[in-house]
Amino acid sequence: MSLDNANDIVQWIDRPQTRYLNMNIINDVNVHDIYPSHSITLTLNTERFILVGKKSSSTSANIAVNFIISNQIHRKELKIDKVDSTCENYGLLRRLYAKQMLSELSAFPAKNKKRILDIGLKYSLVSNFISILVLETLQQHIEHKIYPHQSRRKLYDDYITCQNNKKQEELTKNQSKLTAVLNLWQTLCSWYDKIITDKDWNTVE
Repeated sequence: MSLDNANDIVQWIDRPQTRYLNMNIINDVNVHDIYPSHSITLTLNTERFILVGKKSSSTSANIAVNFIISNQIHRKELKIDKVDSTCENYGLLRRLYAKQMLSELSAFPAKNKKRILDIGLKYSLVSNFISILVLETLQQHIEHKIYPHQSRRKLYDDYITCQNNKKQEELTKNQSKLTAVLNLWQTLCSWYDKIITDKDWNTVE
C-alpha cells in the first residue's frame, strides 16, 4: 500500500492490526524464558510467527497461543514434545531461540549490551556489537582458533580431534625435551663423578 496522501495514512492507522497477545500453559509443565515475552504487533504480510521458550520437563507441554485479529481474540492450542538433544537440527533450534532473544534485547541495545554480547558469542550470531567471521573449512577454523558450531557435527568433531592431536604432540614434544635435559644432566653427573674418582685415586697413589 502506498502512503502518498493523508487518506492512505488514516486508512492504514485505522486498519485492524494483528497482535500476538500471550501464551498460556494448559498442563502442569514448566515452560519458561518465552520470547516474545510481551504482546507485539505483527507486521503486515507476516508469513509466520515464531514463539520460542525453554521446557525443563520431559513431559509434553500443552500450550495455547492467543492472538488479536480484527479486534477478536483467536486461540490456537498446540502440543510441544520434548526435543531430542541428539537430533540433527538440535543446534539449529538453539540458535533460533538465541536469535529470538537477540531480537527482543536489541530494542534497548545500550541497556542489554552485556547479554547481547554473551548470546552473540555463545551462538555465533551477528548483533549490534558483534561482527561474524565466516569460516567454511577446517583449516580456517584452525588458523583462527575458533571452534565450529556444534550443529556442524562433522566439522566440529574433526576440529576437536585436531586439537586433541595437537595437545598430544605438544605433550610428546615437552616429554622429549625433558628426557633430553635429564640425559644431559646424567651425563654431566657421570663426568664429574669420574673426575672426582680419578682425583681420589691419584691421591691414594
